[in-house]
Amino acid sequence: MSQHGLSIANQAFPSFRTDLNSALLALKSMNSGTSAPSSPVAGMLWYDTGSSLLKMYNGTVWENIPAPSTVDFAALTADAIANQSEAEAGTATDKLMTAERVAQAVTALGGAGLKHTFVGRSGTQSISTSTLTKVQFNSASGDFVDTESWFDTTTNHRFQPTEAGSYLVTFNWAFNSGVDGVYTYASLYKNGSAHTPAFWGISQYGGSIKVGHSAQYIVPMNGTSDYLETYVWHNFGSTAQLVLNMGDTTFTAVKLSS
Repeated sequence: MSQHGLSIANQAFPSFRTDLNSALLALKSMNSGTSAPSSPVAGMLWYDTGSSLLKMYNGTVWENIPAPSTVDFAALTADAIANQSEAEAGTATDKLMTAERVAQAVTALGGAGLKHTFVGRSGTQSISTSTLTKVQFNSASGDFVDTESWFDTTTNHRFQPTEAGSYLVTFNWAFNSGVDGVYTYASLYKNGSAHTPAFWGISQYGGSIKVGHSAQYIVPMNGTSDYLETYVWHNFGSTAQLVLNMGDTTFTAVKLSS
């Protein structure tokens, strides 16, 4: 146990050698002792044998350097590893993520299952001949599902997701009556204007067998103002009814990517 101010004054050689050895011994023992070394400078270390703590002089006072048994590992973890909220936000660029946090973030952001909307009608809808008409999807319950509440089934009858990305949109429609050889088509409108080419289908009715039609498109959506509506047309010569059975007249949108 030795202490030294680590400042050697001019002196005769024998005294110099003794002073130098004392300084080196103090370095070797980390200036250990029950009292602080004299004339300390910032960054100097001292092992306080009275409290069994390693201390560093910050230029004003001696600060404790905690031993491993006194380290607040919870605080260190919080500083180094992202919590669930930080993992989901993805904005903490200076923190690590554990495997558990990665899994939680993927699940929370939709990676564990595709986000989708599937709506239909609760009854038939009359479509006048040779008149382009918006399909009024009004059912998102029972077998239908819209967990994200992205489809307005009460007022505007439109799909308006709150997350930006590319969506796979499928529209199925069928009429409960018709004449062989007549035509029907559907078109997807985005923000009030035709966004896709018309999808044409010829209605071949044998007896009273209805024919279903389907159109499918991939549409980019901005997650705020973009919305989609579906329109149908036919030239049956008289008003026809869109069929309400499950799968006959439906709108499906699946988010593919951000």
